[in-house]
Amino acid sequence: MAGHQIRNMGCFGGHSNVGSRTAINPHHPDQPMCLEPEKVKAIDAVRLNVDEHACGTSRADKCSRFHECPYQNQDLLIEAADET
Repeated sequence: MAGHQIRNMGCFGGHSNVGSRTAINPHHPDQPMCLEPEKVKAIDAVRLNVDEHACGTSRADKCSRFHECPYQNQDLLIEAADET
């Protein structure tokens, strides 16, 4: 299934909310998709770009949990599906 189809269906692991940092992680129901929700809320509250200021756009600026982040990993899965 192509990434655009996954996005259009709104599913990730059989759950909805693709792209939502506040969605429940389907693999760990006790966690949200974003592992730093308070940081994201604070950045969003002052209307800054969350991707840039919380997640990071370069190696030096990346969130310390970026590589283990379910929110980011969902994007990688969708991108991989786009390539097939």
